[in-house]
Amino acid sequence: MTILTHDKQTYDFMYDLVQYAFNKPDTESRRLAFQLLAKHSRNFGHCDERGKVVQQMMATPFNISLFGKKLPMEGIGYVASYPEARGQGGVKALFQSFLEEAHNHGTVLSYLAPFSQSFYRQFGYENVIDRRKYCWTSEDLNKLKKVTPGIYRRGTWKDKDLVEAIKSFHQTSIANKHGNTERSTWWWEYMQCKHADYQLVGLMEGEQLVGYMMYQMSDVFHIVELAYTNFTHCLQLLTFAKSHRMTFEKFIYEGSAAEDLRDCFAEGVGLTFSQSSYMMARIIDLELLVNQTGNQMLPFVFEVTDAHCPWNSGVWCYENGRLVRSEETPMFTGDITGWTPFFLGEKSLETLVERQFIQPLGQVDTYPVLPTRALTLNDYF
Repeated sequence: MTILTHDKQTYDFMYDLVQYAFNKPDTESRRLAFQLLAKHSRNFGHCDERGKVVQQMMATPFNISLFGKKLPMEGIGYVASYPEARGQGGVKALFQSFLEEAHNHGTVLSYLAPFSQSFYRQFGYENVIDRRKYCWTSEDLNKLKKVTPGIYRRGTWKDKDLVEAIKSFHQTSIANKHGNTERSTWWWEYMQCKHADYQLVGLMEGEQLVGYMMYQMSDVFHIVELAYTNFTHCLQLLTFAKSHRMTFEKFIYEGSAAEDLRDCFAEGVGLTFSQSSYMMARIIDLELLVNQTGNQMLPFVFEVTDAHCPWNSGVWCYENGRLVRSEETPMFTGDITGWTPFFLGEKSLETLVERQFIQPLGQVDTYPVLPTRALTLNDYF
């Protein structure tokens, strides 16, 4: 049986495996956060003859925003094995069990943070979510565009009124960005447990919160989340960070690749940023995904191959925002990893053909077009 039971002993076994596999410090807050995550996830694993978990993965349910619709997604985390359990096909069996269970539960998508993209492509995942990292010096922040200072309300997780205002603002702003997750009550509890050192600041207009920043202060000033209503509010929050330049020489912000903060500076010479892969995605049920998003584009017939989710495989016709099985000759063919960036709006079909993710079957004069936009994800699992 690969689905693990929900009890304290199993959670302890899982936590011990995670501590060994990822070599993390063992703290009470880390243990409590892990148990909270395990409690709200579907956990898959293999046990030895003594009942000890020797291989595992966690699937945590979320709702995500995609083309303005809310869809069920499961985030994969803590894929781990003891050395003696590796190389025996156990992880492959866990993924197969997960995909079948997720399909039965009506899950449309899955995200995961890979240690190796090529490893997870064998299970149908493809990179679709990037992050952009900005590194600023205190001198760089002197080049911020001038703005009237805002009214700030600073606090910690203990400031319940501020936290509730931030939760509400997140739900109507960040949570609605393409690809991003909604945060349930338990996930906010998990964040507070795992990241007890986060500092919070809300940007106020009267009694109304119009933006916020989460940040950490160690050897650098690290902005971990930035949410705002408009460009002026963004500048006001960055100006709050700038006010710490006498204490910190280095400032870091990591956010969506869709968010470009270079426009916040009057002088861009010398400013640098880097962009890197963040999360991969896997379409678990292509038919559900397409039919629930209901995007309109030119009709076309295409073929999908999917080694682990056979319900996705076959020839499909896309017409009037619906996907139906077809016996017509397909215009394109590709593995589910190739179709994923297209149906999530991350890359155009023309680009995917050019880069050989998708193969045309004959002469193509016109490509069907979906709205293309970068996917955003603030959470990590």
